[in-house]
Amino acid sequence: MSGENDHLVNPDAVSWDELRAEFQFTAEEEAEITRRGDEMLARVRAHRLAELPKRKHVAQTEVAEEMGIAQARVSKSADHSETAGLDYSRSPGR
Repeated sequence: MSGENDHLVNPDAVSWDELRAEFQFTAEEEAEITRRGDEMLARVRAHRLAELPKRKHVAQTEVAEEMGIAQARVSKSADHSETAGLDYSRSPGR
């Protein structure tokens, strides 16, 4: 698992503060980096939610009930329809 203190454990890891200093991102670039990071996190969460019923061998309705969310949300995650339209081909700041 990676975290914000990886550079303390792995001598080759670089902290976000070091990257900021080296690349001197503009405010717009930082906003784009944050937005894309949020999108990636949403994809990971959607994938994990979609995999949960399979791993636990339970119905989507059971997962939804336990989490206090609609079954449709679990189903959408299984279809990956929430993040299917995201464009990850562009580089930040462009």
